[in-house]
Amino acid sequence: KPVARPQPQYKSGQRVRHSHYGNGIVLESQLEGRDEMVTVLFAQGIGVKKLLGGMAPMELVSEH
Repeated sequence: KPVARPQPQYKSGQRVRHSHYGNGIVLESQLEGRDEMVTVLFAQGIGVKKLLGGMAPMELVSEH
């Protein structure tokens, strides 16, 4: 029986909100072991950050 591989929680193009950095857009997401490395472009001059999904939980922001 094949083992189900975990799927990334975040996808490129999704809008997210981080408690410290504010709103951003996911550029890339890759599974790293049991966690997920998420590359996000944040607004207000913060720029690109690489965050571990398990250490820096972000909420998805709806598109409307």
